[in-house]
Amino acid sequence: MADPRVTVRMYQGLMGDCFLLRLFDANADGRNGVAAANILIDCGVLQNVPDEAARIARVTADIAAITGGHIDLLVVTHEHYDHVSGFGHARSLFLDGGLTIGTLWLAWTERAGNEQADALRKVFAQTRKAVQAGVQRIRLAGEELAGGGEGLEDFLGPQDGLAVSTAGLTVAQIIDGLKERVRPAPEDYLEPGTVRTTPGKLGLRAYVLGPPHDEDLLFRDRPSRKLGEGETYFGAWMREAFEIEQNFAPASGRSLLNMPFGSVYGHVADKPFLDEGNPGPAPEDPAAAHALWRVRQKYLDDPERMIGSAWHGAVSQLAIKLDSDTNNASLVLAFELSPGGDIMLFAADAQVGNWLSWHEQNYPADDQGTGLRVTAGELLARTTLYKVGHHGSHNATLRALGLELMTSDRLTALVPVMEELAERRRWGMPFSAMYERLVEKCRGRVLRGDRPPDPAVLAAQPDFEARIRIDPAPDAKLGPAWIEYDAS
Repeated sequence: MADPRVTVRMYQGLMGDCFLLRLFDANADGRNGVAAANILIDCGVLQNVPDEAARIARVTADIAAITGGHIDLLVVTHEHYDHVSGFGHARSLFLDGGLTIGTLWLAWTERAGNEQADALRKVFAQTRKAVQAGVQRIRLAGEELAGGGEGLEDFLGPQDGLAVSTAGLTVAQIIDGLKERVRPAPEDYLEPGTVRTTPGKLGLRAYVLGPPHDEDLLFRDRPSRKLGEGETYFGAWMREAFEIEQNFAPASGRSLLNMPFGSVYGHVADKPFLDEGNPGPAPEDPAAAHALWRVRQKYLDDPERMIGSAWHGAVSQLAIKLDSDTNNASLVLAFELSPGGDIMLFAADAQVGNWLSWHEQNYPADDQGTGLRVTAGELLARTTLYKVGHHGSHNATLRALGLELMTSDRLTALVPVMEELAERRRWGMPFSAMYERLVEKCRGRVLRGDRPPDPAVLAAQPDFEARIRIDPAPDAKLGPAWIEYDAS
């Protein structure tokens, strides 16, 4: 039988992952009609995105319609709300039987009875509850979580035992509900370094790249601190920051990278400015003087704030660490379109350690697990479709051992991002240095979750334009629900 034709539908406007892969017989149109097999990878919208319920409702309705009510394989990559909330929003479809689901694939980290997995899930659950309790207390005080953790609780979703849980099912409840509905077999908890064939009338070989069992890698979220290693595209920025620090630190005696306040506050104030009788800066005084005065009012006029809210930083750092560790437990799959041929890489939200682990294992080149072995480098070299990790964040696409190994001249990328929302949350997604290189490597063939393809790229590459189809009936407010790409 000839290799199947594969289309990938990326649902838009979610700040979450939801991808429908449809497999057609080689003689079929490849886009129209009922597919021979349907694979759904995640289905989520970020908590508290404007019109959250409406956004995911139209997505799940489309999934039900275009699949004919049957999904051959459902893949759940990890325990984040923006990857699984759709299953809870549309519980009648996914949890209560509206759709039929043949097989459920999960990472080994979800397997009950696996000692390492049980311990990992327990730690994540306890940490999620601690973060949500801390955030709730901060919000009840009329304040906002700061220190880089702003909004991260929206990736965690509702939590048991807290007021926010009234918003809907928790992530754990959703995944448990899917397990109860589909009853995955032991082999459906995928192990890194193995190869599976997707179920259905037509199948694809799926290389399981991560998550790793090695906890040094499983919990390695950030690039190496050794300057020059450049594991991610964040490295160049860090080197520049280091050079700036070396120029300024001798004079100040402090490290700019570890100062507790922004650089605008890093000035020496005259003693009279701090005197209690000082009326404050005049309207015509420089902005820096007004910024310093606000700090004085906030901290010197209210001594309780000097220590009383210091614990906010701990909540923020815990949220950041939990977010990264959960991302790094992502199930990562590389789908092979034909034996020895093109690869579609779905990296979920895998971060540094997960990516590094791919290169520490080889993969069987045949279903029997014997004979030739395939390396991660070879899979990356054959990658023609890359689902960009974690909305394009700074540590979710490796440089030398990742994107730079994707050498196909047909490389195309899918980025499930809402940049305007990310900017409001100060998340920096997509990360500029990585994104610029991604666009360069793909020759502009980048499809996003928040905007249409670049018209100039479509005009210059008609073969690329011919592979794309966009929701023909977009919502007047929310825009198109999906964009689809012919990956074959």
